[in-house]
Amino acid sequence: MCCGCNREIRLWDWDQDWNCIHTFEEHTNDIYELKFNPEDTNSFASASHDNTVKVWSLDSHKSKYTLSGHSDWVYRVDFFKRDGQQYLITGSCDNTAKIWDMQKERCVHTLEHESAVFYVL
Repeated sequence: MCCGCNREIRLWDWDQDWNCIHTFEEHTNDIYELKFNPEDTNSFASASHDNTVKVWSLDSHKSKYTLSGHSDWVYRVDFFKRDGQQYLITGSCDNTAKIWDMQKERCVHTLEHESAVFYVL
């Protein structure tokens, strides 16, 4: 199980009496959400108050890559597939939701809203 608190993410092992076995520490501000990748359960994404999303692998302390492009806090992140390709969607306080191509590691579309985007599905 993974949980984010303040600026760090901790991985807890059920089989080892719930001991923390891994810590991920690259965000520079609070973490709002973690989502495991349904296509690759060894990876997950984190949304943060530092305006970024990071994609991680469970076997590395270092993030695989960082998605930057929001101008305010990123509250939500989720994975989805379309036409066989995997994407991330993020919701932010900057009144946008962004669609990210995971292969190209960049934003491919921005959806404008009249207020902060607190949920994405």
